[in-house]
Parts: sequence; structure tokens; C-alpha cells
Amino acid sequence: MTDDLSAPPTLTAHCPDDLLAMVPLVIGFTPEDSVVMLTFAARRAFHARVDLPPPERPDLLDDLSDALLEPAERHGVRLVAFVVHTEDADLARRAAAVLVAAFTGSGIEVIDALHADGLRWRPAVGQRAGLPADGVPYDVSEHRFAAQAVVAGRVVHGTRAELARSVAADPERVAAVSLALEEPPVGPVARGDWRAVAVWVRGTIAHHIEHRTVPSDAEAASILLAITTVRVRDAAWHLMLDAPVDQHVELWTDLVRRAPAALLAAPASLLGVAAWLAGHGALAWCAVDRCREHHPDYSLARLVEDALQQAMPPETMSGGWHWEDGLDASA
Repeated sequence: MTDDLSAPPTLTAHCPDDLLAMVPLVIGFTPEDSVVMLTFAARRAFHARVDLPPPERPDLLDDLSDALLEPAERHGVRLVAFVVHTEDADLARRAAAVLVAAFTGSGIEVIDALHADGLRWRPAVGQRAGLPADGVPYDVSEHRFAAQAVVAGRVVHGTRAELARSVAADPERVAAVSLALEEPPVGPVARGDWRAVAVWVRGTIAHHIEHRTVPSDAEAASILLAITTVRVRDAAWHLMLDAPVDQHVELWTDLVRRAPAALLAAPASLLGVAAWLAGHGALAWCAVDRCREHHPDYSLARLVEDALQQAMPPETMSGGWHWEDGLDASA
């Protein structure tokens, strides 16, 4: 699993403690059994997390390195730092050695490589004079970056599993929306007037974005039903280009948690787009995963997945089309 190949918040690191404190803020959760790559001096900075292979599969470390090196080369990264999160010191050293060799061999300077076990950090490659033999204690919760994140409203989850639970189905709310879906459609949906449907969907979403509210069960049911039509879905997507994206993340998170499985593909994919645009790559992956649980071949989820894997900048989806394109009565 590769997470958060996306734009990071702006933070400046001067020491190992700063690097360690950056990780959960730019990834969105505290990693376990992972390598995190922090990039600097690039055409477009991005950060990434990759699962460590099992200790008995060191042959997979080259694949891990390739998964990080390819986007780093494509985006002109000149400086990187690695933090290997694991309790297995031997695996951390082996992973760091492979990464440092691959990146320096490609002309990318590795400014630091740390092993963090959750309580202490130590160099993952070589020795460093003056450090305790058992590592240096650290606590990222007390770091100034954590305070900045609180002020900025950036949520950090304890683990990736906790982050995934934040977009999991809420059975009671799914049942309420399912009940609302039993009512026959009315208005433009009943008439098949898809342009009018798109206007209503956009207006309803814009209203809730402006007022920081969530749709009623009836509204949620109508939105979820309407965006099964691709052009209506894309009209909702287009709204993200003109409004605070974090508020779209909140709205689509709410709708994903309320969506019946049969209607999950479109809202989960739209959450993936919103999270990607907002720089929340790990959340975008969780949204893609939710879509793939029930709709593994949904094209927009695949588009988000490709964007994340290739560290594509969000501005690649920032224009060139209008929400009314292709929206006629037959949509």
C-alpha cells in the first residue's frame, strides 16, 4: 500500500525531531510498519508512505524502493528524508540501506534516514556521535507542528485503520437514507431532466457547503440517486474547483458514511477526488478502498488511484471543462 502521494502542508524541518513530527501531519495518521518518504527541493513536493514487507521477505525491499523512486524521479526531487516506522531494528536498517543506495545512485541526496519505533528514534544507516545507545526519546504530540495542525484544523488519526473507520458505513444512517430512497422520485429526476437535476444537486451541495451543514435524509437519498448518472456526478465534481475543498471533504465523507452499498461508487469516488485536491492522500486512498469494496471497476475511483500512485498534482484536474458539457435531457 502506498499512501499520500499528494501535496503536503508547508512545514520546515531543521532536525530529526522535526522530521518525525512532520510525518503524521503530512500522512494524516501515525504510521506503523511503514517507510515514509519526505521530499524537498522538487518541482512539486510530495510525501509518501509504503508498507514494509514482512521481515522474511527482504527480496521485496527493491520493489518498495522502486515504488518511491519512480515518482521522485518524475517530479525532479533533489532531496529526500526517510523515516522507517517499525519495532524491527534489523528490518529498518535493511530497508534504509536499500533506499539510500537506490536514491543516491539516481542522483537524489538523502538528507536523513531515521528508524522510529514509536518511542525512540535512531539513525537507520550508520552511526551518529553523541546519541544514546538505545535511541533518542521522542513525543510528536508535544511538537510545535502538532499545535500548528490544531490551529489549522488538520485532523491526525492514530492509525490508518482509524482513518479508514472515519469513512466506514454508519448502519443507522444508511438505514435512514435507504428508507428515504423507497419514496418515488419527484421533480426533474422523475422527468429525466438531467440538466435540471444537476442544477438542483449543485445548488443543494453549495448551500450545505456555505452553511457547513449536512443534507437531510431525503436530500442525501436524492443526491446519491442523481449522481449515479455520470454527467450529474461530474457536475457535482466541478463544484470542487470553485470552493474550499476541505468543506467538500466533510460533505462527501458524510454522504459516503450514509450511502447504501449499491450507491456507494459515486460518492466514494467524489470523496477521493476532494481529498486528493485537498492534499489528504491517505484519506483519498481510504475512499478508493471503500469504492472498491463494492464497485471494483468504477472508472473515477481508478482515476483517483492513478493520480495518487503517480503523484499527479491536483491542478491537472483544475479546468478545461464545464459542468454543463454533455448535460442534455438524456445525459
